[in-house]
Amino acid sequence: MLNRALAIIHDEHRSLGAVLHGLRFLVREMQEKGSEPDFKLLWAMLHYMDAFSERLHHPKEDAYLFARLRERTREADEIIATLEQQHVDSAERLRQLEQALGQLEAGAPGSLEAFGENGDPRFGAKPDHEFRDLFTRIVNLAPPPIGVGPAHG
Repeated sequence: MLNRALAIIHDEHRSLGAVLHGLRFLVREMQEKGSEPDFKLLWAMLHYMDAFSERLHHPKEDAYLFARLRERTREADEIIATLEQQHVDSAERLRQLEQALGQLEAGAPGSLEAFGENGDPRFGAKPDHEFRDLFTRIVNLAPPPIGVGPAHG
């Protein structure tokens, strides 16, 4: 049971990491090549990271991983406390990214650099299929090499 829970959490980290990697790639493309922002895609990516991590992923870590570790040993308490604080901090960093994306979309001067430098938002409400559908939508919207959507030029 614990191995299955760890495998699920690991898969969820990979999904979040893939979206984060794609976001970083798109921002680099905008900064280095002057690519036009695809706001629909960028908002979908931020929504996925927020909704998936806050409503599905973090609660699993709290209920299954962290709780089980605390039951078995006190040696991990400091690490668990650090990870729980990272959950809180990542939510705040994501809010900052959303604010920066809003400024970019509104055309605020210097907003691309604010959005590009805004940090790394790492990280049982919605069913798994909604997040899979959203992830699939992101992959279908994103151009290669992030996804399979149309190339931006």
